[in-house]
Amino acid sequence: MRQGMIEEGKATLRMKQDMQSDNGNMHDLIAYRIKFTPHSGDKWCIYPSYDYAYCIVDSLEDITHSLCTLEFETRRASYYWLLHVLDLYQPYVWEYSRLNVTNNVMSKRKLNFLVTKKLVDGWDDPRLMTLAGLRRRGVTSTAINTFVRGIGITRSDCCTIRLERLEYHIREELNRTAPRTMVVLQPLKVVITNLDSGLVMDLDAKKWPDASTEDSSAFYKVPFSRVVYIEQSDFRMKDSKDYYGLAPGKSVLLRYAFPIKCTEVVLADDNETIVEIWAEYDHSKKKNQRELYTGLLNLHGKLIH
Repeated sequence: MRQGMIEEGKATLRMKQDMQSDNGNMHDLIAYRIKFTPHSGDKWCIYPSYDYAYCIVDSLEDITHSLCTLEFETRRASYYWLLHVLDLYQPYVWEYSRLNVTNNVMSKRKLNFLVTKKLVDGWDDPRLMTLAGLRRRGVTSTAINTFVRGIGITRSDCCTIRLERLEYHIREELNRTAPRTMVVLQPLKVVITNLDSGLVMDLDAKKWPDASTEDSSAFYKVPFSRVVYIEQSDFRMKDSKDYYGLAPGKSVLLRYAFPIKCTEVVLADDNETIVEIWAEYDHSKKKNQRELYTGLLNLHGKLIH
């Protein structure tokens, strides 16, 4: 077998176990088979099977606990049988159910097929539920560990976790660690007509959704002046019940600022393109941002009690 005098697949070396056992994994499993594939050079053409090699490797590497999923539970008898015959140290074997996440491929064998067939962009493709893919997607190790701890360990053979549960832990982690800011990608000019042109008010904006009102470092300043910009998609010429943006004659609340009411729309020469919007702000509806948060918290406390 070693010298390759036998054709591939024509012979195997089996372990002499127990053909009378109720466990099929004790029926003289294959230890070595012939395979003409480069491994550690081309000198050897015999390869050990998984059932023969993995328990020996665990023992030689002083593994304390060999963790595997439930489909390997029937292999435990063979695992301990071979180590006993060879008089080797026996690690402790634990089996548990597989972690499946809805709408995701979790099998290493299937993931390997996708990667080797180049159906995805490597093991770190952000569409894959691999650690490398999650890292490339921006998911932190803390969020992953919290997700896993929250699920716990089970031996139930049907354990499928909804993806939304992982996304919840990701959001909770980012709410504590990722500072927020504001940006306008498609700006639409808004002129506050009842605000002096030289006046600029610095308003408090939260870096994190759950920012403490007592922590000054959790806030940053947002300037509010006569000219501000909103997203083009946040304005419509015709209002509707299911639309919450700005429209002619309608009032909306600017984030961290005041309510504004659209009083006039300036159009281009084609009478279709919106050049700018004129609006008036209601200064009486805006309190100090931190006072407003404190008031809401106090109200919440009264409702609870």
